[in-house]
Amino acid sequence: FPNPNGGKFQVRYNNIASAQQALVLVMYDSKGSRVYQKSVTLTSSYQLFDVNATKLSKGLYFLVLYNADGKIIETGKVAIE
Repeated sequence: FPNPNGGKFQVRYNNIASAQQALVLVMYDSKGSRVYQKSVTLTSSYQLFDVNATKLSKGLYFLVLYNADGKIIETGKVAIE
């Protein structure tokens, strides 16, 4: 949030297992190309991740959060204006 935004936003994730784990946040453009990637480590059951994608063009992007095994654990969309 916020959505839409100017390229700076936060991703919220609620970790039900509440165990520390490494994740990878990836953004894809409307063509499916990877345009942003950030490694994050969960340290609590509820966490915010700052994203700075101000260099990206305006448009709709798809967010995918992967665990260390490459399994998709959460998805979302964000609009950059």
